[in-house]
Amino acid sequence: FTWTQGEEDMRASGSPSNYGYGDYNPYTYKDRLKQLIEDFNTDIKEITGQTEDVLCVSYQLTSHTSYSRYPRIAMQLQELAEEYDKMIIAKVMYDLEYVKEGTSEVHAYARSYRNIGNLYGIAAFNACVLNKRKRWCYPIDYNIRGNKVIIRFDTPFAPLVLDTKLINQLPDGNY
Repeated sequence: FTWTQGEEDMRASGSPSNYGYGDYNPYTYKDRLKQLIEDFNTDIKEITGQTEDVLCVSYQLTSHTSYSRYPRIAMQLQELAEEYDKMIIAKVMYDLEYVKEGTSEVHAYARSYRNIGNLYGIAAFNACVLNKRKRWCYPIDYNIRGNKVIIRFDTPFAPLVLDTKLINQLPDGNY
């Protein structure tokens, strides 16, 4: 199944007054999504009799840039995909053009979501039929030296370059 959700959780930033209702905590996103995937597996296998695992194919949202917030939901999605073989990230979202809605840019244009659907299908085919998973570039180690942070990345391709055109600089000057 595909999972395209998280912007509202990012906007709320853990504050119930921002979320609309309930006592949402962004640090529980990963555990709650993992439980949903487990519940789907239990229920679907019981109903259909299938033995293969049900996989979740998702994107890694980037609405934290629009809200100038820490990317907790994006990081929870990445951690889940790294730790849990039933979760697949098919597309990172930072490279898309977003629709300006008032003071925020949270949703991409329709053509982008069409392409995300294509990538979901490719990721599902690769995982379910070819038994292959795409590797993503992500940080694996860091070192702080004075006011500098040196980050080591696991990347399946080189060179690694920071995209300063599509990645918004934060108010403090960092990315």
